[in-house]
Formats: sequence, C-alpha cells, structure tokens
Amino acid sequence: MQASDIQVINTVTPKGDGDKFTINFTTQTDDFSIGSGRILLTASEMAEVTEFNKAETILNKLKEVIKQ
Repeated sequence: MQASDIQVINTVTPKGDGDKFTINFTTQTDDFSIGSGRILLTASEMAEVTEFNKAETILNKLKEVIKQ
C-alpha cells in the first residue's frame, strides 16, 4: 500500500472535551480496500500534518498501529 492509494475524505476537529482530531479516509489497492476508515491524532501529531502529507500520515499511523 502506498500513500497514493489513500483518499482523504475530511478532517474533524475535537468536540467537547475530546482532544483528538479525526481524519476519515478510504483506500483501494489491487489486494484490498477500506471503504470507510478513520485515524485519531493528538494535537501535537496534527501540528505536523499538512494537506500535502495527510495520506502519508494516515499510512504511517496504520503501520504504527498494525505493528502493535
């Protein structure tokens, strides 16, 4: 899977007493697809995210979580 396989749908800011940003996305490769995915990022993680690196951020977060 590559960052170019990921399409960012939207980014949602924290609500109420929540402290995490949500990035909703879809992805499709030759081997699988995710129709509705989301990752949660802290404010410090989100500070490093731009529109140009959101897909790469999603990919990195997925790799991080899968390794656990």
